[in-house]
Amino acid sequence: MPSSQPNYNYKLTYFDARGAAELSRFILAYAGVPYQDIRVPRDQWAALKPKTLFRQLPFLEIDGRPFGQSVAFARLLAKKYNLAGATDEEQAHVDAIIDYQKGEF
Repeated sequence: MPSSQPNYNYKLTYFDARGAAELSRFILAYAGVPYQDIRVPRDQWAALKPKTLFRQLPFLEIDGRPFGQSVAFARLLAKKYNLAGATDEEQAHVDAIIDYQKGEF
């Protein structure tokens, strides 16, 4: 379900595992949006941590601009690719799914 959005350069950085970045991976895959999926090995995390936004993973870069907090950027991606709901009620369902996944990963 690709949209007619402008082309952005996305880079999603997280550990080499499923978890907090997974919802954004799902959104980007569903929308057919190419992105760099950067997987950080645990033994490299200590060196990378001081260079990250909020000193934590995951983070998403859009055209080099970093965004932290996985739920915030998952909502951003959902809005960009018309997956956030067309009505307030649909948006509430989307928010429920996003909030639910926080407890799953």
